[in-house]
Amino acid sequence: MKWCAIVGGCKFLPLRQLMSASLLKRSVSVSVLPLQTKQKLQNVSRDSLSSRPSTVQVYEGLLTRMVKGIKIFSFSTSFLGLMCQPVLVSKSLATSSIIIGSVGGFIAVYSILTPIILHWIVRRYVVQLYFDSNTKSFTSVTLGFFNTQKKLEFSACDVSVPEVESPLTTFIVKGKPLLVDPQQFTDLSIYGHLMGYDKPIDLQLEKKQSTEENK
Repeated sequence: MKWCAIVGGCKFLPLRQLMSASLLKRSVSVSVLPLQTKQKLQNVSRDSLSSRPSTVQVYEGLLTRMVKGIKIFSFSTSFLGLMCQPVLVSKSLATSSIIIGSVGGFIAVYSILTPIILHWIVRRYVVQLYFDSNTKSFTSVTLGFFNTQKKLEFSACDVSVPEVESPLTTFIVKGKPLLVDPQQFTDLSIYGHLMGYDKPIDLQLEKKQSTEENK
């Protein structure tokens, strides 16, 4: 017996045909939706890859905030020391006191030399390092005298490693010593490229050095 769907006294198609039609519609929708979703995901991935910049930050100094804070504190103390000089000089002239004059001179020298020595030490500390994957070039950011950013662009061929290790120098770029912490790199392979560890080993050069040492 063929069963028919009857709604409101009206006779429609057999129930079997209605069920087959609904199943066909469901199968078509299931097969089409994943294809549309896949195409959308492919378009999104292409857009993200094309819009992603080639220059990325690969390093950030762990002591950046502390170095900036120390320099600001040094500038503050030096400024206060220099502001006290007129008072100390006037008292020294009024009382003819050698002690007050000596103290004033010491404070003046300390106020001037401390920021200079501090800058000489921390000027080589790299606070940020960027790498361009297209040109294989680096851009280092260091701090200037007044905590301003100073950028230096270079490539791996410009890097030279000092023969004698120094606690304040990791490598030298165009005659400028720079200090980094290898553990703060986001990718150690980039650090290896920076230091030249990915270069092929010259076996002939090693043989020549060994023969010269034997002589």
